[in-house]
Amino acid sequence: MTGKQKKYLRALAHPLKPLVNLGKHGLSPENKREIETLLLDHELIKLKVLDSCTLSKKECANAVGRIKGLEVVQVIGKTLVLFSPHPDDPEIKLPAAWSQAETIFVKSDLYLMTAVFHRKCAVLIPKTLLDDLSKNNL
Repeated sequence: MTGKQKKYLRALAHPLKPLVNLGKHGLSPENKREIETLLLDHELIKLKVLDSCTLSKKECANAVGRIKGLEVVQVIGKTLVLFSPHPDDPEIKLPAAWSQAETIFVKSDLYLMTAVFHRKCAVLIPKTLLDDLSKNNL
């Protein structure tokens, strides 16, 4: 999951209240089933690690992160934000990840140039130079 996608999910999770509390029993099989059921219904939930929990917040995040198809989006204080898209009909649509470089061709009256977009910056490269670079595998 990219940083952009995590940022989007953190923004969605901000107003949510924790639906699961981990107490003195820690991450029991019942808690795991409850988390999985809630994620099927909501896709994005918060989990609170109480002071009475035998596991630390990092141990809880690692244990929960091992559940198949589940992503720990954020650990803030003793609250974990968890995401798992619904397998059949996901309600939350994640933004597309940024591509490494997007190339478009710009036709000019003088010559053909290529605009390479990378991290919101554009670089214009003459087509002849781009052809030379591609021939040399640079």
